[in-house]
Amino acid sequence: MMLLDADVLLELISGSSYERQAEWFKLHPERPHTTALAVAEILAAIGSMTALERMSSGNAVAKFLATVMDRRVVPFDLDCAEHLARLAQLSRSDGSNYPLAYLLTAAMALRFGAELVTARPEEYAGLGVPTVTP
Repeated sequence: MMLLDADVLLELISGSSYERQAEWFKLHPERPHTTALAVAEILAAIGSMTALERMSSGNAVAKFLATVMDRRVVPFDLDCAEHLARLAQLSRSDGSNYPLAYLLTAAMALRFGAELVTARPEEYAGLGVPTVTP
């Protein structure tokens, strides 16, 4: 399973690098999944836009989720919570804590045995999550 993080999902929805992403996905024919957290991040960002931008972006997100990602949004469940509790005990190589958003995403990837598709693999270094950059 491939799990798209919020940044990659947003690029696909917005089309900012659609051609590059489309080519990459042709090389990986299994249908990608995403997380409920990634969807929430995108919806929260849309909420801070002007009314016109919000309507346009909201429609694009709704269409993308209903078609491309239909039944491909994984939840944060009890097993994810157990992974999160374990990951929260880890520190980065410089001794700092991982931001909660990265821990949540990593926990979901581990729970579902997924490769995390992200433009920022360095954020997940040391968490034991296999990452792929599109």
